[in-house]
Amino acid sequence: FYYIVVPVYIPTGNSGEPKKCTSLYDKSNDKYANYMRHINKVYLNVVGNKKGYLLTKRRFGQKCSRCWDDIRRQHKQHNCPNCFGTGYERGYHDPYLIKFNYLTPPPGTFENVGMDGRGDNVQDTSLWTESYPLISVGDIFVDSNNNRFKITQVQKTMKNNEFVLRQILNMQLLSTSDPVYGIIIDIGGGIYE
Repeated sequence: FYYIVVPVYIPTGNSGEPKKCTSLYDKSNDKYANYMRHINKVYLNVVGNKKGYLLTKRRFGQKCSRCWDDIRRQHKQHNCPNCFGTGYERGYHDPYLIKFNYLTPPPGTFENVGMDGRGDNVQDTSLWTESYPLISVGDIFVDSNNNRFKITQVQKTMKNNEFVLRQILNMQLLSTSDPVYGIIIDIGGGIYE
């Protein structure tokens, strides 16, 4: 996508020089980057073969009709059942199916053992996925067991700071009392609530 950005000085109405901005995906083809993306896709289809859902957080649009405060310009409820604490109507976009592979095992598959000999389930996990869709901090990941994770860090593996090859996500497991568990995900045959 191309955008023409023109600065305007409001008191006089004079405009400055227009600037041309391009998106990350509007670059000329790079054979190496395309090949690496293809290898990642093949690996995830054949070897990894794990599927999950991504709920991308709404960052613009209509403000929440239930908890948005126009005077303070912020949402009033963290656990709002309408915006799920985002401040925007419906909170998250529709689920997007992604393929992934764990870098650290998900919670419940191993335990940390402390000095006292008691074990605690590990609450953080990380995984990697393809270059698309672009994932941001604050998005929600849902695995096949309906565990919901908040993405706390995204590291993009890039070529020449232009081409995203894959994304590494650090995530924190959310409590089942978190309002995002109220988002219904229809998974062709089974519905997660």
